[in-house]
Amino acid sequence: MRLKVKKIVFYGMEKCEPCRAIAPHVERVAKRFGLEVEKVEDPSSILKEGIAFVPTVCVEHEGGGRTCLTGKENIRSSLERLLKDFEWSGKS
Repeated sequence: MRLKVKKIVFYGMEKCEPCRAIAPHVERVAKRFGLEVEKVEDPSSILKEGIAFVPTVCVEHEGGGRTCLTGKENIRSSLERLLKDFEWSGKS
C-alpha cells in the first residue's frame, strides 16, 4: 500500500537565494499533482520543526510521517519523482 500525501511544506527564508530560486519549481510540481504548498519562512518556526537547513521541502503523509528533501539541487531533481511514489488526494 502506498502512503497518501497530506501536504507539502516548504521551509525557506526570504533572504536565502537558493530558497527564492527553488520556490517556483516547488509550486509548479505541487500544482501538477493538485497539491498546495504551505510555506514556513519564520526562522524560529523552522527550528521548532527540527529543520536544520534551508531550503527544505517536506512531503507530509497521512498518519503523521514525512519525507524531506534538502538543498536546491536535490529538491529540483527529486521532488517530482518522490511524489510519483505516493498516492495523493489532489485534483489529478
